[in-house]
Amino acid sequence: MWAEVSTENSDIQVVANGLSVAPFLGFKKIWPSGFTFDAQLGVSYSVFAAEADSGESAEGSNLGALVNLNIGWSF
Repeated sequence: MWAEVSTENSDIQVVANGLSVAPFLGFKKIWPSGFTFDAQLGVSYSVFAAEADSGESAEGSNLGALVNLNIGWSF
C-alpha cells in the first residue's frame, strides 16, 4: 500500500509519504447456498516520512496487525 498525505493551514504546509507491506494467510469457505466467509490474518510493517515547508522533517515506522473478516454471498 502506498499513501500520500498533504495538509495546509494558514501557517505551514506538510507533505507525508508512506509505504506498507503486509504478508498474510487466508481462508475462504463457500457453502452450496452461496454464503461466503473469508478471513485474512497477517503482520503489517509501515514506514513513513514527512516534511514541512519550514524545513522540519520526521520519519518513523510501525508494526501492526492485518485482520480482514468478510461475510456475504457469492454469485
